[in-house]
Amino acid sequence: YNAFQSIGTLALKLKAVQVYSLLNSLSNIMRYSMNMKDDIVPFLAEVNHVKSYLNLQKQRFDEQFEFELNIEKSVEEVLVPKMILQPIVENCFKHGFDQQLEKATIVITARGEHDHHLCISIKDNGVGVNDHDLEQLRRELSDGGSDLNQKSAGIGLKNIYDRLRIYYSNQVEMDVYSSKEGGFTVTIIIPKDIHNEVVHP
Repeated sequence: YNAFQSIGTLALKLKAVQVYSLLNSLSNIMRYSMNMKDDIVPFLAEVNHVKSYLNLQKQRFDEQFEFELNIEKSVEEVLVPKMILQPIVENCFKHGFDQQLEKATIVITARGEHDHHLCISIKDNGVGVNDHDLEQLRRELSDGGSDLNQKSAGIGLKNIYDRLRIYYSNQVEMDVYSSKEGGFTVTIIIPKDIHNEVVHP
């Protein structure tokens, strides 16, 4: 962190504000990822973490990439397990976008549902998946079995789903959607109240 600060100070002296901003995003990502003390965080912390990641990707792809965050104010302080957003967003870049896409887009939406639940949606406009792979992925998520698709995207989603089930028992819904026109959407619905015995083991 001291090294980041030194480079950032030099960037400001050289009036390289964009470089300073990128260093700040990278520093925030590392600080958040390496903090093992907090496994449960306010949802806004998750959003800020994924925003730093998306800012770095925006610099990488420039005008070929856009992202949008639609976060309802009422859910910002809801406590959630850490690192449930960024791995899904990373899958968009690994598996959803190809070189033929004119402009890649990711939209993250979060809102309260029926006062007791948090509904999260991560949507991209990438290549999507075919009907067979989509149904197989849904079976893996719903069955809770170990017969995983070998594609790392499926494994990553299953890992997140399994973690959420630990914290919320079976009060978790995760689903995936795609269309013939492309695009892939992951939705997660979890209770707003996490079990106290998990937060404070």
